Amino acid sequence: MIDMAGIAELSSTLDGCSELISSSDRLNDKLRVNLQNHALVYAAFLTDLQNQKITADAPTLETMVGACKEFCDLIKTFL
Repeated sequence: MIDMAGIAELSSTLDGCSELISSSDRLNDKLRVNLQNHALVYAAFLTDLQNQKITADAPTLETMVGACKEFCDLIKTFL
């Protein structure tokens, strides 16, 4: 079962990662747009989850949450 407090924390972490992407001088424009697009998809997913538009027992939920966490970890590590 998904911990909604953890989802709110992940959403906040993703917001910080989006700021890192936007402000980084290490990215070319094409990569920046690609990463911003990924962040936007994850943000939409987390918003839908928090607004209960996705059921907490959806079969791919754990995979998507895990992918979002991994994305944030990579952004924080490399930017």
